[in-house]
Amino acid sequence: MVRMIPRMYRKKKWRIIVLWILSSLFMFGGSMIAGQLQRTVGTNDTGFLIALILSLIFFLTASLLWISIALALREVEED
Repeated sequence: MVRMIPRMYRKKKWRIIVLWILSSLFMFGGSMIAGQLQRTVGTNDTGFLIALILSLIFFLTASLLWISIALALREVEED
């Protein structure tokens, strides 16, 4: 694993690092939205469902980015 990182920089695989950062931002955003979901007096059902669906989309996007990172790292490791 440690040998792989300098080889990534030599091959200009900066996209992998960008995907790591982007997936962590999506996960952070999804957890922030999901952590604040509450059915209180001031919220209506539509706003609650929109926030729920948006946080689910953020979580799914982050997991898809993690899968693509794993595939890209496997290709780099095989080279």
